[in-house]
Amino acid sequence: MNPWLAVPGALQGIRVLDYTTAWAGPRMTAYLAEMGAQVIHVESIQYLDTHRGWSKWAWGASGNLPNNEPGRKPWERNSQFNEFNKNKLGITLNLADPRGVALFRRLAALSDVVVDNYKAGTTQRFGIDYAQLRQLRPDIIQVSLPAFGTTGPYRDFTAWGNQVTALTGHGLLLNYAGEEEPEPGGTYGDPIAAITGALAVVAALYHRQKTGQGQYLEIALSEVMPPLLPEAVMDYVLNGRQPAPVGNSSPTDVPWNLYPCQGEDAWIAICCASDAEAIRLFDLMERPDLAERFATLPARLAARQEIDALVAAWTAPQEKWALADRLQAAGIAAEPASQYVEVLADPQLAARGFFVELDHPECGVYPHPLQAVRLSKTPPRAYRPAPTYGQHNRAVLGELLGLSEEELVELERERVIGNEPLEDEERRQLSRANAMDRAPR
Repeated sequence: MNPWLAVPGALQGIRVLDYTTAWAGPRMTAYLAEMGAQVIHVESIQYLDTHRGWSKWAWGASGNLPNNEPGRKPWERNSQFNEFNKNKLGITLNLADPRGVALFRRLAALSDVVVDNYKAGTTQRFGIDYAQLRQLRPDIIQVSLPAFGTTGPYRDFTAWGNQVTALTGHGLLLNYAGEEEPEPGGTYGDPIAAITGALAVVAALYHRQKTGQGQYLEIALSEVMPPLLPEAVMDYVLNGRQPAPVGNSSPTDVPWNLYPCQGEDAWIAICCASDAEAIRLFDLMERPDLAERFATLPARLAARQEIDALVAAWTAPQEKWALADRLQAAGIAAEPASQYVEVLADPQLAARGFFVELDHPECGVYPHPLQAVRLSKTPPRAYRPAPTYGQHNRAVLGELLGLSEEELVELERERVIGNEPLEDEERRQLSRANAMDRAPR
């Protein structure tokens, strides 16, 4: 595929230099790529992206491989890396080497947006922070997604998404009522920061269009999380009450939960948001006594466990899809809890063209989800699989920057660029020896 293919989209003509790893940054720039921006994703052979795997060959530690098979190059087959980096051009640069930094700065001068998701101070150490890049291009937009921001007492802390989930109060709400041990939690800050960052870039581009001014954008993962818990925050502020975990139920509505169905690990989500919906559910259950006893929300809230047990006993012998159809026909919000194989075959998503098949050279043909945005004139597109290691070194460094073949070969020999990560032990030795070794966020 032509690496310079101009894909129609709302952001066609915008170039993004993507110096990110793991989830938040790559997912953010993937949104921009789906909207038509040209995204150049920068890796290095000295540092293995966590979504390529924690080890070059120990692929079992990373998981998410097609058919659970490592293939010839397991670092090319991780589904998360390939999903978060589709549509992008891929190059390698060693930013611990002055020649790698010089090439990065030349690319930045030709880019509209530069994105990183490392902890505070990393870009300054490499000489690619906003203060330095704006000297190369005054209207550049630079985006950073550190865990805790670039100011404050936590600015130098290293963290992954799970730690941010815990610190921001989400972790203690992620288990079920009555359970003592909280769930380990997920990296919810990453996808929220990705969406927030993409929106911020569009706003900054609009501001630049009006004023000619670039700017520095900072999205701290620890600050995108608290707004996701408005009820918990307000309950504490207004009532001094520490919110309790509720599992899959709702603190304000009953019945509202996941209920078992026929078969192994089969569940259905039923959500009654009004008295009328609850009464219709009890009527379907052929329990007029429940409709009479629990006609009002206060009565249902006071008997949450009893009602959940009765609804669960009713749903347990029923097939989840047929039951969902019955409930929907009665005007009750209900859908099966789908296994992902069911999501891939979902007729609603298929009708809307949500999944697009891409042919990756190391993985073969697999479906990739599009983002949820639907623009009538400039819809998002998935048109190119994630790049293999350094796949576009010659296109970007040779054609765009004008390096000769001899210069590219020399950079490969000196390991400034490359098409395959270094062996694990050599990377570990470099990491220990290099005081400027990158740290996650």
